[in-house]
Amino acid sequence: MKYVPSSSRLNILSDLKSVEIFLSVVETRSLTRTAEKLRVAPSTVSKKMAELEERAKAHLISRTTRKVEITQAGMDFYAHCSRLMDEAELAERAIASGRDSLAGRLRVTAPIALTERTLMPHIADFLVQNPAVEIDLDTSTNTKNLRGEGFDLSIRMVARFDVEPDNIVLHENHRHFYASPNYLAEHGEPKHPRDLTAHSCLIVRQGSAAASWPYNDRGRFGRINVSGPFTSNNANTIAELAASGLGVALLGAFIGRDYEGSGRLVRVLEAYSPPASVVVAAAPDCRHLSRPSRAFIDHLSRRLKDVRQEPAALPKRPMLRLVEAL
Repeated sequence: MKYVPSSSRLNILSDLKSVEIFLSVVETRSLTRTAEKLRVAPSTVSKKMAELEERAKAHLISRTTRKVEITQAGMDFYAHCSRLMDEAELAERAIASGRDSLAGRLRVTAPIALTERTLMPHIADFLVQNPAVEIDLDTSTNTKNLRGEGFDLSIRMVARFDVEPDNIVLHENHRHFYASPNYLAEHGEPKHPRDLTAHSCLIVRQGSAAASWPYNDRGRFGRINVSGPFTSNNANTIAELAASGLGVALLGAFIGRDYEGSGRLVRVLEAYSPPASVVVAAAPDCRHLSRPSRAFIDHLSRRLKDVRQEPAALPKRPMLRLVEAL
């Protein structure tokens, strides 16, 4: 049966502590022993019992100086309440089990390029080490409504000033401007970020805002509006087109390092490389992570610290043939 909240659904049983005390009074036949058993003051037991009877509009127990007797209404009420408390304990155990055991299903969302270039080996290692955990991964660049869509974790790359208070920072993501040697030989090399307005720029789409690339000019932060023939939410596609000579791209080093290693891309405007962004983990409630969620975040954090963002050995940059303007 689907639970439909209602302000009047529970009245007598609105305070489970009173119910717990009532059950103990019935079982011990003593207010004093109930207070000792539940580690509360005797006055609390008396107060809670009085409140419960007031809500029930019935006498549940009969008290004398020597003993406690249970009324017929109290015995009938006890039968229902004992089943209720059993269900409440099962609910608590289910929550504790999901929180404390390294087992269960994790729904995770992360960008496709970060997933393919960096995360997948670490996700695979985590699954091998924790065979009782299942991961359902959604690769998307969109920021998800985690709670509304049932996600446990979101892995995202954001600017440092966009980090939320409850985000868990996993790693830095260094960024550079890249172009292919062939593109630079044909179109010339930009010397300052403002020169990018005259170049074909390949843009990783982020939202619906106009394409604006950040840069760092001797410690001063700036932005330049860029345009070009191709825009995509898949940074892998952008990198491949840049390597094919279609234009300049702003990419994370976790993508660019492989292309640098093969010589298909080189860095340009290196003195103006933008500040590093950061890889963060977000959850519907980072204060109460399940044990699998916490273990997965810790695993990624440890592994990403070892990620090499630079190519093993930068090849010697080819001599560029600059085309002279006629």
